[in-house]
Amino acid sequence: MFPVPGGHESGTIARMSLAALTCDPNATFFGLCHQIDAHDPTHVIGPILERLIGPIVIFAVIYIIGRVIRRIATRAVIQAKGDDQVRTLV
Repeated sequence: MFPVPGGHESGTIARMSLAALTCDPNATFFGLCHQIDAHDPTHVIGPILERLIGPIVIFAVIYIIGRVIRRIATRAVIQAKGDDQVRTLV
C-alpha cells in the first residue's frame, strides 16, 4: 500500500470510510437496509444500496409523472383539434 499524507495507509482510510457507513434510521429505505445489513457480514452493502436506491426512485417518479402529464396534454390538444403548431409544441 502507498503512504498517504497524514501517515495513514490508503487501505486504512478506505476501511475507515467504509466503517462509517451505517443504516440511517431517518431514511425512507431503512427497513430494506436493516434487512440486508443483517445478512451481510461486512455491513456495507445495505447502507450503500440505501443511498443508491433513493435517488433512483426519485428520478423514476419524476420521469413517470412527466410522461403522464405529457400524455394528458397531447390528448387534450388532439381532442381540442389544435392546429399543427400547437401539436408540435406539445
